[in-house]
Amino acid sequence: MSRRRSRTAARPKTRTRAEVVTAVVTSVALAMGTGLAVWAMRPGGIADRQPRASWLVGTAVLAAALLLVRVTRRPPRRASARVASAGGLAVVALGAVVAGVLWPGGLLRHSPRDPFAAATTTVGPTTSAVPGATTTSAPEATTTSAAPDASTTSAAATTVP
Repeated sequence: MSRRRSRTAARPKTRTRAEVVTAVVTSVALAMGTGLAVWAMRPGGIADRQPRASWLVGTAVLAAALLLVRVTRRPPRRASARVASAGGLAVVALGAVVAGVLWPGGLLRHSPRDPFAAATTTVGPTTSAVPGATTTSAPEATTTSAAPDASTTSAAATTVP
């Protein structure tokens, strides 16, 4: 004998607004986190240039995520979940700062200067190489083709020693 079908169609389960908001926020956070990780880990990215700081930030974010999962799954008995989350995140942030300050060898790595960067040059007046010179450019000396005893020489046409 065959099973009898119901006359009413199966209803899809409706979701509450809180469930939809949680799903949307979670998916947006995952997409943004993935994009940030790809951006940071690209060749020449911040994780490539500052690996120690990247490890510290990644560890702090992982600790904060684990703390929030723990608090939301099993809320503490003595305090509310909100207070426990805020206190735990403050402890994680303070621990990250202390670890950054006490990191052996320093947290940030200073990379060498880019050898292919354009060199900056300053353009200004040229100075004389003679010590005690008061002019900024070498004096010009001109002579005339006339004889030195000619009376047609002018002050500009005389030679300067």
